[in-house]
Amino acid sequence: MTKPNVHLESGISVFDRCHDLAVETLCRNIKPWKDGLLDEPAPSIMAGQTYKSPWTRDCAFNVWNAAALLTPEAARNTLISTLIEDDGLVRIGGQYWDAIAWTTGAWHYYCVTGDHEFLELAHAATVNSLRYFEETELDPEMGLFQGPASYGDGVAAYPEPYNDAGGSSGILDWPAAHPEVGKIRMKALSTNCLYANAYWIADLMGRRLGLDAQVNESLRTQGDAVGGAINRHLWLPEKGCYAYFTDPTGRCEQYMEGLGHAFAILFGIASPEQARAVLDNQYVAPYGIPCVWPVFPWFASPDGMTFGRHNGTVWPFIQGFWASAAAMHGRLDLFDKELTALADMADRHREFKEIYHPITGEPYGGLQVDRGKVRLWAGEPHQTWSATGYLRMIYYDLFGMRFQPDELCFQPTVPPRFETLQLTGVKYRDMTLDVTIRNSGTRIASFALDGQPHEPVIPATLDGQHRIVMNMR
Repeated sequence: MTKPNVHLESGISVFDRCHDLAVETLCRNIKPWKDGLLDEPAPSIMAGQTYKSPWTRDCAFNVWNAAALLTPEAARNTLISTLIEDDGLVRIGGQYWDAIAWTTGAWHYYCVTGDHEFLELAHAATVNSLRYFEETELDPEMGLFQGPASYGDGVAAYPEPYNDAGGSSGILDWPAAHPEVGKIRMKALSTNCLYANAYWIADLMGRRLGLDAQVNESLRTQGDAVGGAINRHLWLPEKGCYAYFTDPTGRCEQYMEGLGHAFAILFGIASPEQARAVLDNQYVAPYGIPCVWPVFPWFASPDGMTFGRHNGTVWPFIQGFWASAAAMHGRLDLFDKELTALADMADRHREFKEIYHPITGEPYGGLQVDRGKVRLWAGEPHQTWSATGYLRMIYYDLFGMRFQPDELCFQPTVPPRFETLQLTGVKYRDMTLDVTIRNSGTRIASFALDGQPHEPVIPATLDGQHRIVMNMR
């Protein structure tokens, strides 16, 4: 695939090198693929260099992070390839608990591209999937959806009793090892945040399509109900953060889930006061936010240097979402830490690995149960969502791009280390944008489009080459 001709000049070479490396990683992992509703092999985004197929969750996050902007054709193909037909209805395929992440990626793809034909398919797939999961996974008493965390497909992500899947490393094998329970009944923070957002997006999709207003409003109300249930059952006021998940009895597991905290803030589930508390109280390791903290006792060592594959380790895609949550609330310090840490880790070995050690910043697969024994796993090479997590920090946070169905807004978050930033060759619908930012800060002092003062909003109807210059304060 032809590499997008997007170029970053930040004045600090490590960030520029990592931008190019991230774009290269995304492009090298685009390969012909046919599955789901994709009728013939077409360029699609693999989860990483060693993967032979896309994953629904990875697809959604990659499209949301950067692929919709840089590689819209591959983004569309991959989204379609992860849909299935079930009894004549289109719905989202993949691992059942995190499948609903697809909707967030699909909506972002639409906002970037304005692809109305795809929107109709995405709305049908979303509504059908929500109805399916309401029947199979919704706990009506608590108002939350059952299932593991949306990043945690390994048992290393969970405390007892979910750390024992009969010797298997996969959480999907847990029910077979515990037939007396029958299914996974935890209600995880990140997963329920994605469900709430999917309902809200279904409402927005329906409005764009001119569908029945009462149906749209009902979907919005259902999203509000899930968001309210998250705050009712998972918010820990005495700790100023959210619980990781509730067990079948309603007891909260009081671990910090990095992805769940990021989503609660990004989707507006956390109030401004809750968001500030989470940003203040979330533990961040020397090389970034851990996936889950603290470390489970069975992974800990006396020197404090061992961690689980899904516990205590740094996953760059989670760093990307956490950085966006920090930027959303003007936390330059937290945003800058994740951006700098990920650039350092990727630049050391000229590669975006799957997982990193939280203390050393070195590639580190973490400890995982496998065939009844705990062993150190290797992290996957050239992982796509690690690369797009970095691009997310550059495009959506540092340069502040906010894509809406009819416009592109700007709200940059520029740490003091940067004096002048330039991003050139950005293809957006029928236009190409060159963007310059001067000075640091979180507020735009002035904004010019093609040399003329302008609101920090670009209509999606423009075409041709355009130059944007912002001054920050």
